[in-house]
Amino acid sequence: MKTNTETKKPRYEKVSYRDVKGIRKDTQNGTFLVQKYIRGERYFASFKTLKEAADWKRNFHPSLNLKPLRSLNNQKLNEKMKELSTHFKHQNAIELKNGNDFSYRFLEVWELYVAKHLSLMERSTFNRKIQNAKIFYDKMMDQPMVEMTAGFISRYLSLKKDEAMNNLHSRRYNFDDDLKSLKAIFNWYREYIDAQFVNPILKRHKIEGIIRKTPKRKKKMRRHELLNFFDELEKDNLFWRDFAETQFYFSGRVQEVAGLQWGSVDFVDGMIEIENVVVWGPGKDVNYLKESPKNGEERFVPMTEKLFTIFQRRLSERRPSKVIDTRTGKLVSCDFVFHIGGQPLSYRPIQYRYNKALKKAGLFHKYSSTHILRHSMANLVRERMGIEHAQAVGGWKTRELVEHVYTERQAHLTKDALKNIEEFMSENESTTSK
Repeated sequence: MKTNTETKKPRYEKVSYRDVKGIRKDTQNGTFLVQKYIRGERYFASFKTLKEAADWKRNFHPSLNLKPLRSLNNQKLNEKMKELSTHFKHQNAIELKNGNDFSYRFLEVWELYVAKHLSLMERSTFNRKIQNAKIFYDKMMDQPMVEMTAGFISRYLSLKKDEAMNNLHSRRYNFDDDLKSLKAIFNWYREYIDAQFVNPILKRHKIEGIIRKTPKRKKKMRRHELLNFFDELEKDNLFWRDFAETQFYFSGRVQEVAGLQWGSVDFVDGMIEIENVVVWGPGKDVNYLKESPKNGEERFVPMTEKLFTIFQRRLSERRPSKVIDTRTGKLVSCDFVFHIGGQPLSYRPIQYRYNKALKKAGLFHKYSSTHILRHSMANLVRERMGIEHAQAVGGWKTRELVEHVYTERQAHLTKDALKNIEEFMSENESTTSK
């Protein structure tokens, strides 16, 4: 018989697993409850085993929640895969298994890849790959890894092409990026799980993934085209000309100019350090400031007379502000050189102004996007001064990238060569006639 002085045994008791704390055991049903606070928001779950609860506590992040990819219940998923099997199988086809059968399905490998590899990447890259996965990997999630063969990839591409071509709103031209990402996942699986696995993606799959020809756009503007483009921007607003010319003379990425801080501008020594870079999210709004450019190395740009004039003009509009860093949820003090009302620039207004100016200058049929200014500066520098100067002005680590992607062979070389041969042939003609 219990007395009034006896204390009631608590339903939940605290437990830990391999230094993972904050787990409670429900003594009535034996389940393990765990919770986690991320940016002030509470997340919780229950598990049948202590190990599962500890793994969740270690690895859970809302960005890694892939439930949209698993929203089909087992019955519907089985029906979907049965439908896919009919679509994928060729009559009388016999395909060998790929690697060891560890009972892994693609979904399990994808989740491991996200937790162990993707989560360590830059947040913008992480978000983009998660978003793309929801579109491209949706119907292969339950596919066993031992059945990931070149034939399967071909048939899967055929199915995804049918989907894209039947979607009137699809603007997809090919599956190049998806195949590149999928190839990286398979390489990771081979490296860390099954050394006998052979990456099934072949060169032919890139061709099989073509939906329609990608329209070609030029990227390297000539001098008169650049001047017309800048003039049209100024007619709209001098602010946008200043922004575009700064990008041009930086031979920079648009994110580098959008993220430029006054602390990086030195009027005394006449140098500008390219260090802070804006990272835009899926909605093209500012997510946070990254501490270094794409190649991980800061670079310095001398302040030319043009840049000095632009920065003096911008200095009169200086307005320090605070921006939320979406990685931490905290306000960060910022001092943007280019801003609107103290707020950093989203990508869409920049893209809109550039394209609008290109249309007014009669250039939109040839050029688009915001990366044309980086190409254009590098190409003009190579034409007038050589490839080493072009590499220096854009901060590229390797000569090959500048030579084969960002610039073209100088036009005057062809002219000089033709003129030389023409003179040589003329000399021979006069000698022969004598």
